[in-house]
Amino acid sequence: MGNMYTVHVTKGISRDRVVAALSGRSAGVFDAGPGWVVVCDERADSQSGEEVRRVSELLSAAGGPCVCVMNHDDDVLVLQLAIDGAVVDEYVSAPDFFDGPARAPTGGDAARLCTVVGAGGASTADKLELVLRTWTDWEAAADAADGEEGSESPDYLFEIERHRDIVQLLGLPGASVGVGYRYLSAGSVTRGLDLQKVVWLKAS
Repeated sequence: MGNMYTVHVTKGISRDRVVAALSGRSAGVFDAGPGWVVVCDERADSQSGEEVRRVSELLSAAGGPCVCVMNHDDDVLVLQLAIDGAVVDEYVSAPDFFDGPARAPTGGDAARLCTVVGAGGASTADKLELVLRTWTDWEAAADAADGEEGSESPDYLFEIERHRDIVQLLGLPGASVGVGYRYLSAGSVTRGLDLQKVVWLKAS
């Protein structure tokens, strides 16, 4: 089984404002460098699309943009950008993973993402675009796993690798990779994250 997590990252909002925005929800919240706050919400970590979007909306309505990443079993990566209380862009790395043959990723405005979080210029957006558009032909990947001659390994066999590249290009906190409510509450976290600094919220 691959990685399963949902994480929200906000920019330009204090931790106190983030905590207030999440009133009535269970979550782990921590500062992750100047201007960044990371949120691991319990209900969003169940990977309910409605809950994931709701947290993005709540956090972005608190005064700054929110970037959310949901990794489903290292097979599908969903990336949301929310501004002023609304999700304005949603990227899906494998839109037909559950329903049909593989096709190219959908959504994901690299230039807008870079502009909103203040990450580099056109060259950074070009690199991010390449990361977002790289996709896996699942039949070819299965052939590669079976060792069939002529097959090639996909560039992102595990979606956490794509997540790491996105974080690096956008300048998001490294501590947001591979962490969600379930992992955080179990103490399974990214190196360098001090669990003593996590603020735990409980649903009322």
